[in-house]
Amino acid sequence: MTTSPAMADTLPASHSFDLSAEVAKQPVLLKEEMQHPYWGGPVQAFAFDDVHHYLFVVQNHNIYDSYTADGVFQGYTDTLVINRIPLTGPDAGQVIDSMTVPDAGHGSIGVVPVGSQSQIWLEGDPDGPASGPCAGQHTCAASNETEIFGTEIDSFMYEPNAITTTTRPAGLVAHFVGNYHISVSSDPVHQRLAIRYWNASLSSFRVAVYDWNDVHDPALLRVSIPQTSFAQGFALYGQYYYVLNGSCLPTDSGCTDSTQLFEMDLNSVGSQGSSTQAQISQHAHTAALGTTLQGLKAEPEGIAVHADAQGTIGLFFGFNSRLVADHNLPKVVSIVCKIGWLPHVASPQPDQCPI
Repeated sequence: MTTSPAMADTLPASHSFDLSAEVAKQPVLLKEEMQHPYWGGPVQAFAFDDVHHYLFVVQNHNIYDSYTADGVFQGYTDTLVINRIPLTGPDAGQVIDSMTVPDAGHGSIGVVPVGSQSQIWLEGDPDGPASGPCAGQHTCAASNETEIFGTEIDSFMYEPNAITTTTRPAGLVAHFVGNYHISVSSDPVHQRLAIRYWNASLSSFRVAVYDWNDVHDPALLRVSIPQTSFAQGFALYGQYYYVLNGSCLPTDSGCTDSTQLFEMDLNSVGSQGSSTQAQISQHAHTAALGTTLQGLKAEPEGIAVHADAQGTIGLFFGFNSRLVADHNLPKVVSIVCKIGWLPHVASPQPDQCPI
């Protein structure tokens, strides 16, 4: 990631989600199996195409000794499966097709509508990790306890049922090559992309924001952000950057890092120790999810913004999950949402999730 100066010091002012608002009582998707539920691949992230009315869910292809409920985990790969789910029509809420992408990464995703197609922005890793126990490899044994993260962001058009696991997508363009722990998210309302990456010289994560029709430096804004304990997903909405954090549900036995939501105001920068970072403007636990996701063993994974045709906007966050009765497989995705703006916003408060 280059260090060119940003075009502006701030982004245009925007609304802020009220993180204290109640989580929707009815999940948008609950226990929906992915295209390859027995691949052993956990759901990692998701994004919406609000023009073509699709939800795209990214799933890892992990290695088990057998792809059954009792399969034993053996290793990570950087192959990803993108599952496409319509939001409208007779197949709404169901996986209709998928696209397999090898040499990818851990799973962050953004989506940009282009004409009649959906352009995917995905974390990529064409050469494998540069260092560590799995350097230069596209698989990593479970004993290494090392997952494979991307070193670039790749863009390409979604192709239904492209299932090759040896060839990268046609028309792929690599962006920001050579960055450690890089990820991407899309803001469909303000039509922007956010690229999060590790800056070694500053010893901090940075976020660069781009107009999604012009993803080139200099960025609209570039700022350091606080590092949370266990980040599981990132979403941009206007001037705010949302982080889904945690490793378990608050009702899980032995849960010590339960699901939380953080909001960071990218326009409000202040001192944090020896560095200058965007400030955390809201922080909320999500204890109510223990009831919403009852019967599931769930790990928070993925967060995204979605607006429906009526202009109702929601903040959606997801869980890689399985039924408590099953040991490992099949993997399913559960997605819930928060609605409501902070009280100072003049717009009418929505009364239901957009979908």
